[in-house]
Amino acid sequence: MAFCKLSSDFILDGYTYIENVFIHEYLPKADGEYVKTYIYGLFLSKNAVSENNIDDVCQALNLTLDQLYNIYMYWQDEGLVQITSTEPFEVKYLSFKNKLPKKYKEGKFDDFNSLLQASFPNRMITPNEYNEYYETMENNRIKPDAMIMIVQHCLKLRGENVNYRYILTVATNWANEGVRTVPGVEKKLSEYNSLTSSIIKVKDALNYKGIVGLYENQLFTKWTNTWGYSVDSIIYTAELSKKHTFDALDKKLEDLYRLNLLTVEEIANYNKTRKELIDIAVNINKKLGIYYEDLDNIIETYTVQWLNKGFSAETLENIANYCFLCSIKDLGQMNRIINKFYKLGYTTTTAVNDYINEHIANDNIIQNIIDATGTNRAVTESDRLFYKTWKTDWNISDELLNYATTLANGRTSAIAYLNQVLANWHRQNITTVEDAMKTNNYSTAKTPKQELNERAYTPQELNAVFSDIGDDNFDF
Repeated sequence: MAFCKLSSDFILDGYTYIENVFIHEYLPKADGEYVKTYIYGLFLSKNAVSENNIDDVCQALNLTLDQLYNIYMYWQDEGLVQITSTEPFEVKYLSFKNKLPKKYKEGKFDDFNSLLQASFPNRMITPNEYNEYYETMENNRIKPDAMIMIVQHCLKLRGENVNYRYILTVATNWANEGVRTVPGVEKKLSEYNSLTSSIIKVKDALNYKGIVGLYENQLFTKWTNTWGYSVDSIIYTAELSKKHTFDALDKKLEDLYRLNLLTVEEIANYNKTRKELIDIAVNINKKLGIYYEDLDNIIETYTVQWLNKGFSAETLENIANYCFLCSIKDLGQMNRIINKFYKLGYTTTTAVNDYINEHIANDNIIQNIIDATGTNRAVTESDRLFYKTWKTDWNISDELLNYATTLANGRTSAIAYLNQVLANWHRQNITTVEDAMKTNNYSTAKTPKQELNERAYTPQELNAVFSDIGDDNFDF
């Protein structure tokens, strides 16, 4: 009797681990009863349960002993279990890493073996190599005659020294695309052959000396089917490539694709103006006081995007100079400023300068207001927001603003007092100095805290008010 064992509720609360390879390679082709029996036996083998005897298993699965034996004979042939005893009937589950070689019906692959060996007249196929072919065909449901066609195709591409694992990889990839029979392989080869002539043209344009195989075909399919390049566009780019490899061509086409350059005309125009793009990028970097040896990423990420937004090279260089004067020496920060100008519709040098001059003029006005209140400091961003609210949102006239400034002069926190005065006038619809002078003396006005304490508001009342105040009502 065991000293320690799991409780039944502990066992039921746990889990039984099933490897993905079982679900991918074995489950699809096995009968439902066979899968159910395998999983139930796996559960029993991993947990100390009292029902782990042959009678209880047959009863739980509603199987006879002969049926159970036949099922485990199938899984033994698959190499996943080993029947260690028939009397009493005992089964040992095997690790997928150490599974037994799968047993195949004698004579099942005789014709395949003959054709496979005939395909390699200068070397002998090893038993292990045969077995891997069998497993690939069984696991992917590839017909033997279709596999021979795949072998012949790979031999044509790579020669007799082709590694058999390369052949099995091609077969598995094609099976994942649904190519498992002779008609399927014939269709695939027809598609492949139609691509081959185009790929050979690309190879010649690239001056590529290697063998064009599966990898190069996959790249070509991506360029044409996924990215939408024409063969002419690919050949044109290949002819201009300084590195004579398909990987280098792939990187170049990817860069062009990110720039949405697909046709020969678009790519040619990009290459023609590339010298100009380099000069613009260099000049902008100089204005910012920075240096990059590799400008490809700079041109792609910033320069082209800015030009596409309608900014000229002159405008971009002027903005860069302004950024430098403001101690902004980073392309990312300059990009945020350019995006702000773009949203405002300021894409020319004149428009940008007008915007800057307007802000300088506003800052001079705001500085005069600050000085008039008796406050000794420079203009801040908060001051600019206050001024925008007074003039744009509240429509306070210059005369009324000047009068309010005289009231705030000498006050502690003069700008805060000025805000309070102007807010009260705005609330009371006071628009002239005459009306303002008729109001109470603000030296004795109640503070916001005093006014708030005069009555208590309920959360419901406050929610009703503040829920109506959305972000859309503010433009900062």
